[in-house]
Amino acid sequence: MAPPIDLYKNGSGVSNPHPTPIEPGKAGRPVELQSNIFGIVINQEQKIYRYDVSIFATSRPVEDFSDPTVVPIEIAKKTANDHYSSERKAMAGKVFEMLFDQYADELASPVVVFYDRQSILFSVERLKYTGAMFRCLIKLTPAQAVGPLEGLHLIEVQIKPTAENYEMPLNVYKEMDNSLVAMDKDRTIFQFLQIGLVQHALANPQSFLVFEKGKVYMKNAQVFGVDPMETKKLPDGKELKVGAKYSVQLVEGPKGRDRANISVAIDAKKAAFHKPIPMPEKAVNILAGFNFQRSCNSVQIERLNIVLRGLMVTTTHGRSKKAYKIIKVAFDSSHVITLPDKKISVRDYYQEKYNLCLQAPLAPLICVQAKKETFFPMEVCTVLPDQRVGFAQQTAEQMKETTKECAVPPIRRQTLIMNNAEANEIFETKHGGFRVVTNPMKVNARQLAPPVIRYNNGHTANIDMERFTWKIERGAQYLIPGKCDVWAFLLIVRQPQDIKHYKPLAERLYNEAIRRGVQLEAPVACEVVNFERLEEMFQTMAQNKVDFALMVTDDSLTIQDEIKSFERKYQIVTQNIKLRTAREVLEKGKPATVENLCNKMNVKLGGINYSIKINGNTLLQKGETLVIGLGATIAPPGVRLEGEQPMPTVVGYAANISADVDGFCGDFELVDPKLASDQLIGGLVVQRVIDDWMKMCGVGNAARKRPTSLPKRVVLYRGGVPETAYDKMIQNEIPAIQEVLSKYSTDSKNKIALTYIIVTKDHCTRLFRAEINPSDRANKQNIDPGCVVDTILTSPKFKQFYLNSHIALQGSALTPLYTILCDDCKWSMDDIEEFTYSLCYMHQIVALPTSLPTPLYVANRYAERGRRMVVQHLKNEAAAGVNPATLNFLDEDVKNKIVYKSTRFSNLRVNA
Repeated sequence: MAPPIDLYKNGSGVSNPHPTPIEPGKAGRPVELQSNIFGIVINQEQKIYRYDVSIFATSRPVEDFSDPTVVPIEIAKKTANDHYSSERKAMAGKVFEMLFDQYADELASPVVVFYDRQSILFSVERLKYTGAMFRCLIKLTPAQAVGPLEGLHLIEVQIKPTAENYEMPLNVYKEMDNSLVAMDKDRTIFQFLQIGLVQHALANPQSFLVFEKGKVYMKNAQVFGVDPMETKKLPDGKELKVGAKYSVQLVEGPKGRDRANISVAIDAKKAAFHKPIPMPEKAVNILAGFNFQRSCNSVQIERLNIVLRGLMVTTTHGRSKKAYKIIKVAFDSSHVITLPDKKISVRDYYQEKYNLCLQAPLAPLICVQAKKETFFPMEVCTVLPDQRVGFAQQTAEQMKETTKECAVPPIRRQTLIMNNAEANEIFETKHGGFRVVTNPMKVNARQLAPPVIRYNNGHTANIDMERFTWKIERGAQYLIPGKCDVWAFLLIVRQPQDIKHYKPLAERLYNEAIRRGVQLEAPVACEVVNFERLEEMFQTMAQNKVDFALMVTDDSLTIQDEIKSFERKYQIVTQNIKLRTAREVLEKGKPATVENLCNKMNVKLGGINYSIKINGNTLLQKGETLVIGLGATIAPPGVRLEGEQPMPTVVGYAANISADVDGFCGDFELVDPKLASDQLIGGLVVQRVIDDWMKMCGVGNAARKRPTSLPKRVVLYRGGVPETAYDKMIQNEIPAIQEVLSKYSTDSKNKIALTYIIVTKDHCTRLFRAEINPSDRANKQNIDPGCVVDTILTSPKFKQFYLNSHIALQGSALTPLYTILCDDCKWSMDDIEEFTYSLCYMHQIVALPTSLPTPLYVANRYAERGRRMVVQHLKNEAAAGVNPATLNFLDEDVKNKIVYKSTRFSNLRVNA
């Protein structure tokens, strides 16, 4: 066992050369695909100039900003708040118009200037002013102080060249440069084009909303010819807006290898927005018609808080139309206000101060962020426009409806892409030294052959190339059947039920498991359990040495997280089935559902359902390759646990370290979110996984014994890494992993080779069939599993490929992008593509390929399980009287109560 490494120790910092593109693969049959990537033609001689912009404003009647009592408004300041962002961009746009109208001789024609309405301005001509900086004061006339600038008196504008990359040629790709240093230039060019592409939307705030990372939404999509069906209303006083994301990227282009072309990927987007309606109407939508002549109970208050917390509102009762951020919805509708001479209820205060008789005096109050905690009646508040629904403001009903409406099949997605592009006039840019090609790129892709599924005793299953699924033969048994001597069948309900109605389900699963070779005794208990006795039930099972519990749970119960928390605490493997599913099996037979439930049971019991063969060879059976998946769940900004405690980053990992070399299991690790951004977790995970590999050496029966030596190679699929962090991975995480591997190597001849692959769906590229029948279902409109692209649409800097491995049954397929940042194995594109595609068939539960390789797919599930375990542990501790704010999830004692290491689950895939 190698000595431990310091998790938070930086890597060598040496910029190791990353693999560059090699000869494209040849395996598979040719398939022509269309993309959503549009070429950008660059003026070869054009230069661009970059400037920093600052805009200050005040409503006070002063001559300049020298008065120290004047606190200026920073109009060009970036903000994550949607309302302030849109408001400031509208203000900056008006200032921009006045500026270039009044000072054209010192600046330039506005048609050659590209301004993001914040702090960045590009020009294709050098601005004409002299000196180090342009500075001017604009005293607004009454005619100018209207609209976005209403109430302002004086504005100061400062424009100066940036310290770096001030003057650059627009075409920086005449000579290929794959160094990390060149990426800084890339980003400057990309930033210019990104701003240029959305310039029309920025100039027309009455029609468009522009947000971060090239997201543009149409305020009224039907004006631009979008079908009304695309913008349906949502629950909770919300609505869908249609838009697009514009992502400038470098691709090889139509001529393939050794070429570099700037392009833009345009993908249709839909997002939920809060409707700008009076707050009482909003509240009635949230509570489904609740009558505010009655007071709210605690459950209703909490539901209001979920949707309204963080929302921006304005008031209607006074002269001032300020914007306020909701902190919470108060339970007490008769909150008392303290005045200098008396205390008075909110209701009486509004009657005396504004002669306003509240129509709903029992409605809860809105508590907003001001100089001090301030309360407003709901009926004097209105939701401000242009606010997207935040992560924490979503309800289950709204999420379900939004997900359904955002699942747009390919033919509709292509229409929406062109709707957005034409509405934003991206094909009409004339003065920026570039133009966008009107037709998206096509690519000659290949469809790889799927592997062969191998069961026990020589039984195999071939993939149906129409449906990309397979069937296990009636007489076939699992490759490695699981084993369980003591298990229980439990029905967990709110109201009493008769267990005899559900025993046939236990019998069907038992018989199916026996038929597939699982070593299973009859259940020691078949009982009905009230959900309030959940932990008591686990305690009883632990006393009776129950190893596995198959549970049927009432659909109305949301106790999955509690079950999994107790599963970890008492180390009893659980499998949960919804009551609705159980009834469908009992009433309709559902043999495929029974088979899937049995597949999951066998995996949870330590079995392996099947292995796979590719080109006549088993993928992992030689035991020379350790395959690791590493994923993470990172809390959205502002999401915290109790008090100010940040949600830890949860890193999940999985590898073929179970009792059989074809089986994947794993765990999760809790990491400080401040340190997780350093991308150094990989070294710790690899060391832990290799230690587990060594512990399992020689395990297994005579026919399938694990290897007795170290792996010859490690293939790591890494999720959750944006392209902007590639340099960190190359400079820090990869050297840290290689340092770990070197400690296990006895000499240079036995060095463990590393292949490190970033996998992401966080990109804008979409792949479509060249010809789509609009009347086909979504799964027939989408491209087939096995389609791989490793040229034209890929980066000229990296060894990279797109691989679509799954069937998209709804919406449009989002094909993962694979970027190889280290390849000691020197694999060909065919080798790594076929290896990766085959791994997508090893999920073991459902007879379908997954969208990601199994180790990464399972790692992501461990990461999500870890996040839910953290939240549930917090609830458990609070219920036990512990102050949640005192819990430190990075403390080893606390972590060891949550993670799976040092338990019997360490080599079981319990989250199957």
